[in-house]
Amino acid sequence: MSTYDISVIIPVYNAEKFIEKALGSLTKQTFPFNKIEVILIEDKSIDSSLDILKKFDQKYNNIKLIINQKNKGINYNKNIGLKKASAEYIMFLDNDDYFENDTCEVLLNYIKKYNCDIVSGRYKKIYGNTPVKIPSLNKDIFIESYKEHPEILSETLFLWNKIYKKSFIEKEKIYFPEYGIEDIVFNTKVYLKAKKMYFIKDKYVYYKRIHEESFTNRRSGNFFYDYLEGLKLAYQMFKKDDALDYLKYFFNLRINALFNYLSHLSSDGEEKIEALNNAVEFTNTLVDNNVKFDEKIRILMILHKNEKYDEIWGLLKYMDISKKRYENIKIFKERNKKMANKNKLMSKKNRMLREKNKKLKDDINYISSWKGFIRFKIKKILRK
Repeated sequence: MSTYDISVIIPVYNAEKFIEKALGSLTKQTFPFNKIEVILIEDKSIDSSLDILKKFDQKYNNIKLIINQKNKGINYNKNIGLKKASAEYIMFLDNDDYFENDTCEVLLNYIKKYNCDIVSGRYKKIYGNTPVKIPSLNKDIFIESYKEHPEILSETLFLWNKIYKKSFIEKEKIYFPEYGIEDIVFNTKVYLKAKKMYFIKDKYVYYKRIHEESFTNRRSGNFFYDYLEGLKLAYQMFKKDDALDYLKYFFNLRINALFNYLSHLSSDGEEKIEALNNAVEFTNTLVDNNVKFDEKIRILMILHKNEKYDEIWGLLKYMDISKKRYENIKIFKERNKKMANKNKLMSKKNRMLREKNKKLKDDINYISSWKGFIRFKIKKILRK
């Protein structure tokens, strides 16, 4: 039997700027750190990540450091993490992000209390120093099958705001694919196979950094095709599970994301048209299964049928700008809220200072009046 309650899997690659903050968020947990097994998979970084990991490994007995002799990739590393994990429950942490201080305690309490296969919390995106809350469910949801509340299929498929029962993962043979976006494939099967799931409405458990390196990655052709491959594998899982009636809940927003990634491709000309053709072909597969998309996607499909590529690139650019504008509005709102709170605090401090000054003036006046009275008395006594 393991001495740990939770195994946290952290693949690491070129994370010297962020990894100390990530690991620090584990050492500062309200849950006892010595009950957390930290599995670090170092993937042949070309920066100082390995040196930082070795320092943590030497300092703490509950760290399991795995050093790859050559770069293996994120999916391989997460599978290695699953094999090495010894605790009853599993969590994931990206090397450039961090947990809330009570994340492990809260998620562990929920998964034990409700005997779940998976529990999911909420998360915030960090733009610079500004945390932005990501919209989610409007209530807590506890279900024994996705069919009871199929809207959960549109929930985020990220690994890092969740906790999993290891025995369930092993029983259902859930692992990461060789190709494709790992979160999509892994959590699609989790959602389809889990017998008990809990989605927490109000608890933020994770901070996701948004920085230039993540944007650069998403502009690559590899990311687009990995995302498309992940969606294709997810579709096959729905088909195998005889769950095609539920495709609409899962794919509606994710097809929008697919075309958004297409708009970021740095390639041009025939290569970009080929990527577009692949995206449209898969989207048509979903349309054939009665999945309905929003107006912009429908217009895009019509334009593609008529080979209006300039109009398609224009529409994709408009969709991307609209998405960025929406994100910027959220960032500005959070910053304004933060500023308003600062101003409110400053106003309160100013009011307190004014009150202190008034009291001080009153005290001075009081003392001055007594000084005059005492001088008067002294003079009167001296005259006698």
